[in-house]
Amino acid sequence: MIPPDTFGRLIGHLNEEYIGLPHEPKSLRVAEKTKFGESNVVDLFTKDGFWGGRKGEMNHEG
Repeated sequence: MIPPDTFGRLIGHLNEEYIGLPHEPKSLRVAEKTKFGESNVVDLFTKDGFWGGRKGEMNHEG
């Protein structure tokens, strides 16, 4: 995972597949969570298709 030059996404990729996670530097503290929703969508693109995750949460563990 690498932070992009633009604010708002963490992007990981392997060959032609990638995942994009919502990213706000001030919220990436240990023991905090990011809740997914319409404004915080996880993007997953594989050879089988494209998905947008809008439910769930991401734990920030150190």
